[in-house]
Amino acid sequence: MDGFTIGNALIQTMGMAGHYWYAELDSKVIRKFVDNAFPGLASDPIADCLDGRWHRWKEGHDLLTDVLPRIATDPGGALHQAGHILLTDFPTTDGIPIPGLSANGIGSHVLDLFKDARSLIKSDPLGIGPHILDLFKDYSINSGLLCINIDEALQGGIGIMAVAEGHSDLIAAMNGGTLDGWTAFDTFGEGAIELAAGLNLPHFILTASTGITVHNPLLVAAAIENAVSGAIRTFNTIQLAIDEMVTSIEEFFGAVLGGSIIGIGISLFLSRKQSTSQRIQKALITGGRAAILGGAGAISPFLSLGLAAGFCFHELCKSIISGEAKVHEYKPDIFRVTLESCMESTSFREAWEAYATCQRSIEELTAKQASEIQGRLASSMEALSSLLNSMAPELPAATLPVDAKDDITAMLNKQQEDIEQLINSSTT
Repeated sequence: MDGFTIGNALIQTMGMAGHYWYAELDSKVIRKFVDNAFPGLASDPIADCLDGRWHRWKEGHDLLTDVLPRIATDPGGALHQAGHILLTDFPTTDGIPIPGLSANGIGSHVLDLFKDARSLIKSDPLGIGPHILDLFKDYSINSGLLCINIDEALQGGIGIMAVAEGHSDLIAAMNGGTLDGWTAFDTFGEGAIELAAGLNLPHFILTASTGITVHNPLLVAAAIENAVSGAIRTFNTIQLAIDEMVTSIEEFFGAVLGGSIIGIGISLFLSRKQSTSQRIQKALITGGRAAILGGAGAISPFLSLGLAAGFCFHELCKSIISGEAKVHEYKPDIFRVTLESCMESTSFREAWEAYATCQRSIEELTAKQASEIQGRLASSMEALSSLLNSMAPELPAATLPVDAKDDITAMLNKQQEDIEQLINSSTT
């Protein structure tokens, strides 16, 4: 919106108020005011040669056909006559003839054309014509229709300016203009002011008149122009919003689809040595995360970076927790697997049973048999240790870590200490 638009709206508002004020004045009051303001021009012998209503249209008041030819023969009288017409007759309610459209000009022919057009509209077979004529019922087809006063001239100038401004708004809207707060006022707001002025709505409301008539057709035409401009701008705005939304949706789902395809492809390549089920599971998880990152990136790159950092932190925490669980469960599982592997050996199982037999016989030992049993126990201990050392290289690496051998040896040493304690207690 520019200063011209705001000025145009103010002029139309002031013109509407001025017209209402002018219409409320009595014609005699206006006549007396202008005669007192210009007493030397209050009368003119040629212009006032006739009396009666619309005498000005009939003779002596047409600037084009009555005053202009007189300049050549009587310049002073022509100037006085023009001053009388413009300064004392033009401000009054009846006004003066439109130059060239008086009875001495082509006014009579124009009135005949108006009458023919009215008859043609009235005989409209669709029945719309009479309703159109009702809008112009204040305009009687007589000589007064071809006269103009100062208020009508101002209203006509405002109407021409409004039509010109509305035309520029219409062209801008047809060239793809969109609607915002300023252009909404420039079209719908200004059009509402023009329509109110063109139909003289303030006078209709304040005087409680029945029926609406067209007071200024130019302002009504300008209001229609602005309404059409606003409608076109509204359509352009909605269409642009839809296009942007469709583009955003296409970009969003394109980023989601592209991210998922890239994520699945990278996951399948990196997990090519794993089983098919594991590859599919990891590919789906990675593809889903990549799709989320792609969609977030279409909305905002910072959102995508934040989600990527969150995924990385989640995987890091998951790896740390998994490693701690393996540390806590490592030794019991390895000891159990190692012991089961050793028990599968026939030699180790025989030595173990011999050792267990010695342990069960401790309670029955006598002092005399203690040294003999203790010797046999030491021999079985050496046999177990030797077997364990010889079997260690043959066991799978995953089932016999370094500390598993130490655990079994410690267990055997503990059993030996228990047996020696029992032997000592029995000999005592």
